[in-house]
Amino acid sequence: SHSEYGSNSTYSFAPSYRLTNQVKLFASVTTGFKAPTLDELFGPFGANPDLQPQKSLYTSIGAETYILDQSLKFSGQYFIREIEDLIIFSPIGFINRDRQNDQGIELSADWIVNSKFTLGAWYNYLDGELTTLEDGGEVTSDNLIRRPSHSIGFRTAFQPVKSLSVRLNGEYNGERNDLYFNPANGFAAEDVKLDPYLLVNMYADYSLFNERMSLFIDIKNLFDSDFTEVYGYNTIGTTIQAGVTVDF
Repeated sequence: SHSEYGSNSTYSFAPSYRLTNQVKLFASVTTGFKAPTLDELFGPFGANPDLQPQKSLYTSIGAETYILDQSLKFSGQYFIREIEDLIIFSPIGFINRDRQNDQGIELSADWIVNSKFTLGAWYNYLDGELTTLEDGGEVTSDNLIRRPSHSIGFRTAFQPVKSLSVRLNGEYNGERNDLYFNPANGFAAEDVKLDPYLLVNMYADYSLFNERMSLFIDIKNLFDSDFTEVYGYNTIGTTIQAGVTVDF
């Protein structure tokens, strides 16, 4: 609630139904909003006090099942997200105009192999488009900037001995689009491609003295992958953090 801008509210509804002891169906409907910033409403450049918030509607439906004596879980869902009244900067200042529509699939599996070893994996597919109102009518284009259409990952934890625990996780992100604001071309936005990459992290800890002391090591980008998240910006290589924790 804002004395000048106004107020907004949201709601969510998430029912589920257990079809059998092993199968559960679920769904959700959720709304959200992104209020305009104070600069967009009252700032010195292109402010518009009549701006409306960006409003979203997210719906999903899915199912999960357990097998192998409840030790293996599969889950999947399909989702749609719609965003209206996107705030853009136009020649007359900030206005509400465009809309965004995204949809995708999320799949995951988790397996408790035994008391010392667990394994999980996931896959995401994402598709999205932006609809812009131009002089000649509506124009629709793909615009998943920096977000891959396909991504896959894994997570695992194992305890070879009682005092040692190791966790490993990784993710593969496919090819993505980004924008380069080329200074040689009047800073006009140019499409560029970001290469796919695999990123793996590892964490391990070893306990001593009846678990009153533990040694740990946390390694990010274990295989020193060369990747780009934002075009033109560097990303870190392998980084290692290690330490000791003590309980008195």
